Amino acid sequence: MRCKASYAIALASSAIAISSLPLPVLEDLSEALLNFTTLADLEAWLEARCFADTARVAEQN
Repeated sequence: MRCKASYAIALASSAIAISSLPLPVLEDLSEALLNFTTLADLEAWLEARCFADTARVAEQN
């Protein structure tokens, strides 16, 4: 049971992250999804994208 609960939490977290993405990033994600085989792939992509966007904003300021 615990594994299913953890999976559900990770999936919900990913859904929240995806719903807040701007259109250009969603377009990038739609292409990247073709290469994902696990939820971990999606989570890693979201984390990498978030980190890259945060770093870009910090550089601009």
